[in-house]
Amino acid sequence: MNKISKFSMLLLLTSFILAAGKLSAQTFDDVRKAYSDFQTIKKQSLNGERPVNCFSVNQKVNYPGSGQLNSTVDFWFDLKDDFESGGDSFEYVIKFASRSYTIAEKKYYEENLYDESGNLIFLYARYYDYNDNCAREMRAYFSKNSLIKIIMKVDKLGGTNFVQEYNGTTVPAANKEDYNRFVKLSDSAKSVFKSLSSSFTNPY
Repeated sequence: MNKISKFSMLLLLTSFILAAGKLSAQTFDDVRKAYSDFQTIKKQSLNGERPVNCFSVNQKVNYPGSGQLNSTVDFWFDLKDDFESGGDSFEYVIKFASRSYTIAEKKYYEENLYDESGNLIFLYARYYDYNDNCAREMRAYFSKNSLIKIIMKVDKLGGTNFVQEYNGTTVPAANKEDYNRFVKLSDSAKSVFKSLSSSFTNPY
C-alpha cells in the first residue's frame, strides 16, 4: 500500500470515528430534548392547556424491619386510535412513569421516559446507598435499548448537595447492581401499565 493509499485510509477512518462521535452526542441531545418536551407537555396538561392522559397508583405496605412504605406511581401515556382506517379501538402507549416513595425514613424518586415504541430512553433515580452511607443520583440515557451515557452523582451530607462522581458510557462496577435494579423496575413499570390500561373502558 503506497503512502497516498495509507493516508486516504487514515483519513477515512478518522472521518468515521468523528461521525460516530457526533451521532452518539446527537442521540444524547435527542434524549435530553425528548425529556424537555415531555416536561412541557406535562406542565401544559396540569395547567389545563391540553388534554391529560395519565393515571396514578398508590401503595401502602408495612414491611417488617423496614416500616411503612408509602409509594405513588404516576403513568403518562399517548393515546393512539385507528379511526382513520375505519376502526374503533385505542392503543395506550406508555410515555413516562415516575415513582416516589418513602421507606425507613428515606425518600426515593425514580423516572422513566419511553419513546414512541415504548422503549426506555431515559432513567433517573435518586436513592440511598446503604453500603456507602450516602445519597446517590443516577441518570442513564439509551438509544435502541443500548446505554449511551450514564451520569452518577453522590451526596454524603444528606441528599441535597449532589456532586458528580462519574460521566461515561459504561456502568461503573460499584453502581452496576443499582443500575440493573432500576432498569428492571422500568420494565416492571411497563408491565404494570400494560396490565392496568388493558382494563380501561373503551367509550366507543
